[in-house]
Amino acid sequence: MCKFTPLELFIIEKPEISCKEFERFLGDYVEGDLSETLVEKVESHLEQCPECQDGLELYNQVIDLARVLGREVPAVQEEMPSDVRDRLHAKLNESLGLHLPVSSS
Repeated sequence: MCKFTPLELFIIEKPEISCKEFERFLGDYVEGDLSETLVEKVESHLEQCPECQDGLELYNQVIDLARVLGREVPAVQEEMPSDVRDRLHAKLNESLGLHLPVSSS
């Protein structure tokens, strides 16, 4: 039996998902970590939404680039300064049209 979070149950019961809800599931969708029911909701939304199609394409390009860079750039032993990391996260959010939290930890 599949276990769903309250948000997933809420989404499953809706006839359609919004762009904001699509953003919430984008990473899990790309990684193949969604239930079949949620995949159907995401794909149904993608069929109707050119903006989210573009967002998915951009997301995949960023992931592909990160994989390439991960192979080509030697590992840095120092941790990235938190202000640089926060600015990078903010810029990625802006570029991808996401609203993920940006905060120093």
